[in-house]
Amino acid sequence: MKSILMIGVLVSAAWAHAAVHTLKNDQLTVRYDTKTSSYSVQSVQNPKLGLKGGQFAETGGTVEKGAATHPDWGQGSALVITHQSGSSDRIVLYPALSFAVIQHIQKNASTQVETFQKIPTGGFAVEINGKRADELAVRSSGALSKPSSTEIGSYVFAAVADPATRNGMVCGWLTHDRGDGIVFVATEQDRVQVRSQIDYGALRIATGGEEQLESFMVGLFDDARVGLEQLAGRIAEQYDIELKDKPSLYCTWYNTFRATNEKNLFKTVDLIQEKQLPGYGLSVVQIDDGWQAGIEKGGPARDFYHVNESYASGMKATADKIKSADMVAGIWFKPFSGTASDPWFADKQELFATMDGQPYNARWGGDCLDMTNPKAQDYMSELARLISKDWGYKYFKLDGMWCGTATQQKYINTFYVDDKIGESKLFNPDMTHIEAFRTGLKKLRKAAGDEVFILGCNTCQNMRSLGGSFGLVNAMRIGPDNRASYPATLKGPLFGGRFYFLHNRVWHNDPDPAYVRESLPLNDARSLCSWVALTGTLTANSVDYSKLPAERLDLLRRTIPSHSLNARPVDFFDYDSPTVWMLEDPKSDRKLVGLFNWGKSESDVLKEIQRAKDDDIEIQGKSKKKGKKKPKKKGDEWAMTAPIDPAFSQNLDWVGLDESKQYVGFEYWSNSFIDPFSKTLERTVPSRTCQVISLVEVKDEPQVIGTSRHITQGVMDLLSTEWSAGEKSLSGRSLVVGSDPYEIRVAARKSGGAWTCTKAVVSKKDRRAGVKIKMVEQDGWKLRVQIDAPENREVQWKLLFK
Repeated sequence: MKSILMIGVLVSAAWAHAAVHTLKNDQLTVRYDTKTSSYSVQSVQNPKLGLKGGQFAETGGTVEKGAATHPDWGQGSALVITHQSGSSDRIVLYPALSFAVIQHIQKNASTQVETFQKIPTGGFAVEINGKRADELAVRSSGALSKPSSTEIGSYVFAAVADPATRNGMVCGWLTHDRGDGIVFVATEQDRVQVRSQIDYGALRIATGGEEQLESFMVGLFDDARVGLEQLAGRIAEQYDIELKDKPSLYCTWYNTFRATNEKNLFKTVDLIQEKQLPGYGLSVVQIDDGWQAGIEKGGPARDFYHVNESYASGMKATADKIKSADMVAGIWFKPFSGTASDPWFADKQELFATMDGQPYNARWGGDCLDMTNPKAQDYMSELARLISKDWGYKYFKLDGMWCGTATQQKYINTFYVDDKIGESKLFNPDMTHIEAFRTGLKKLRKAAGDEVFILGCNTCQNMRSLGGSFGLVNAMRIGPDNRASYPATLKGPLFGGRFYFLHNRVWHNDPDPAYVRESLPLNDARSLCSWVALTGTLTANSVDYSKLPAERLDLLRRTIPSHSLNARPVDFFDYDSPTVWMLEDPKSDRKLVGLFNWGKSESDVLKEIQRAKDDDIEIQGKSKKKGKKKPKKKGDEWAMTAPIDPAFSQNLDWVGLDESKQYVGFEYWSNSFIDPFSKTLERTVPSRTCQVISLVEVKDEPQVIGTSRHITQGVMDLLSTEWSAGEKSLSGRSLVVGSDPYEIRVAARKSGGAWTCTKAVVSKKDRRAGVKIKMVEQDGWKLRVQIDAPENREVQWKLLFK
């Protein structure tokens, strides 16, 4: 565990008697006023950005200045405020860190052990460019909202920004080792007030002992999106996160509902090969709920050691079939759940967390295994080992994650709700409920092996699994289940927008499947697939390939695999589901802009989520008896939503382009070139459609605008290009899929006219392998060239001009 280490107190006599104590680095100035027992933080670059009236949970005390060190950030300076109770707070600045780090040390000066369910740590007011609270926007784990006198709570983070400039404040919890960090936002006297809290469940501190609580970070940024991205980056540093390559996968759930059976699954594996999908990047076949044995009580069966009749040959035989097709076998299970009344668990009653002497039961989750109990740890670890080592599954989808905290399900959980964490009793009272959860995940990883890709599912069941999973999973389902119908297809873009900054930094975001089936209108399918492809999220599909028309199969092929770059939402502080996304290709000067008209508005999705709460709909799509309509949850009514005008017009600087430059482009779905333009991007995007535009700056030389292989138009396949002025040639290297015509789109502009392509060639090695190249069409400066290869290969090509 990385922590801040205090390495000395540096106090002069004059400093000790000062009324205001100051810390400063290149980004922030921190002041602590001993008369008011309050602190402030101000941006060095923009004095209109600041935090005022900062208060710790306990006021007063002595102030010391000290030196602090952190393994990733080096040595910093700290203000340490020691309170009368013996507890203390410290604010630390590091030279290269854009955040102030705030940490509370809780002291137990009593004569008995103290137990804390939650600990408030303080708060502050936010000032942004002199704006009123109602002119600002709040990003949280819930909906994008306007600040309100009714307080909302957010898990892990919060950002308050001026949508007109993106100037703002970003704060969040760096660590979740023993507690779950919460941020609350409200307005008071037309100012945005932020307060922080850590939920532990049961944190025990011995007599005379102390606990260094989780680390809280706060920063001020000209672009609050950058602040959120940096927060995610610091979390990744803290937990030494190294991302695995993203798989593209087929899952059974939305195709066959549940796990299907081995006969149908084998047919699906054969169809995947027949459709040549592995050649396009499909790499995992994952079996969902329904393969396991046991009784179904309050949700799925939970005996994952044994297999039901659907897979009579056993799960190893199924994994072997998938592996024989050069794909990875994936499987769904619930590692922290059991069913105490199932005969399988008759002799395992001691494995469960308890309440009032009975196994602790969570709706749909089942009876929660106690991850502080060594016997329960061994039970779960052996299960992970069995599935990975003996059966051969190297992709785990872990459902019911929150059960590892032994708390209640709160699906669909977005804003903070009190789940009464700590009401369950754990075997080891010295471990908190969050610590139990993280311990379980660590044990599972060790047993399964580093080679296993772990997907957590899902945060919305109970958001304790958001911060609690940091550093322990490879990917995370960041939203509720979607469906192959509008507007349920927009749940991925909605939640993917909210948590975009975690993606490719802390883990890979999983938005649930992209749908290409015929029942979904083509434009809706294109919009969802385009968003998935452009943002580079985990790509899954769940479809009957035998019924897939050629056009829909082609759409799937153009969506996979996922890139590893960081796309950014442009209107992040304007719409809860951002409608404009920007992606830069570091291999070239190309920039991709995605324009999405989500239809009536993303409020349709929020209404559907609310209906799910009101109707008590089960997590996996099974409706229970409808009860009385529940009151609206705090925050649901504040989502910043609006119908999207088909006419899109935005200054290039705001989009992320250079307003002083002229650009030329290609739009993927209309298969059309875009004439040169500058200053403003203007397009017409009808309801429930999208455009994916590849752009390059206008130059006096031929340059590739995009390719046909993937919706990202070269990001996945165009490895390099080079213009030779002496030879008058444009050469490049491309990854070409066998038997898939590969089109290169070139802007052959020059001053006063266009370059004429006289010849297209591939390397001698490629020619010997049967690769062919031809010019398809040149219309003025608009050039199309096609490459055909008999098998997947890297092709070296060259275009000659005059």
